[in-house]
Amino acid sequence: AEAGVGAGLTTAMYLLAIKNTTDEEVVE
Repeated sequence: AEAGVGAGLTTAMYLLAIKNTTDEEVVE
């Protein structure tokens, strides 16, 4: 359960980061 929630939060944060990131500011 915890792993699933963590993965969900990580994915959400990752997607938000992509939306807020320009092509010159790629976040690995």
